[in-house]
Amino acid sequence: MIQVTERAADGLKEILATSRVPSDQGVKIVPDDSGGIGMTIGRANEGDVIFDDERKPFLIVDAEIVRHLEGATIDMTRSDGEEPQFVIRREDTA
Repeated sequence: MIQVTERAADGLKEILATSRVPSDQGVKIVPDDSGGIGMTIGRANEGDVIFDDERKPFLIVDAEIVRHLEGATIDMTRSDGEEPQFVIRREDTA
């Protein structure tokens, strides 16, 4: 299961609100060409994991990378005057 902290959820909702994104789209975590992950704005597809608030998605995890993020927590940090940074943390189970 992927977890999203309240701080990250609030930050994602703020991005969507200030960007005037249509209500059927959210911030989407997607695979990138280098083998990593990136963030974009998009709609959910079949198999994606959707985090929503009142039926409006604020975070969508692309189906291709859901299994790689199992057990991870998505959080946000923000230093004074700087843009928010989203981080993915995974606790070692070993």
